[in-house]
Amino acid sequence: MEYDIYLNKKKMGKSKRRIYSIRACTGEYKSLVRWFNSFILLKNVSFVVNEAGRQDTIKRLTDPCFKGIKARTVHAMVRGEIIKRGRSAELLSKSLSFDENPFINYNPFKWGSFFYVASNKPIINAKYVFCSASEIICIENSLLITKLDSLYS
Repeated sequence: MEYDIYLNKKKMGKSKRRIYSIRACTGEYKSLVRWFNSFILLKNVSFVVNEAGRQDTIKRLTDPCFKGIKARTVHAMVRGEIIKRGRSAELLSKSLSFDENPFINYNPFKWGSFFYVASNKPIINAKYVFCSASEIICIENSLLITKLDSLYS
């Protein structure tokens, strides 16, 4: 089952620790947030940005009429199948050393898509992605992909 994962700034408050909302794409819970987690491992991932929502967010954050109002619209998400979430995803990431893979980011002012932090190149799809409390990691190491495939295919 596919889920949309997006950063929940309201739940985060002033904390630097990322908290993600996990919303169902299909089934009886379609369009409903099912869980909140700081650690999520996904497979068959696509990076989705709604351009109209992006433009609305830029307008709200730059237009003087909205001064003092920090309302954002959910318009950028990571979509995929959840393999693990929560503590089990965190423990798996530590045992497999996900940190050696490239970081992914999104900035509505900079790009209309998610991008690799190191190269600023856009990313649309990935086999595996790990969303952690501090960043989003695209798993591109072939040995890790083989290991994950053997565990979760």
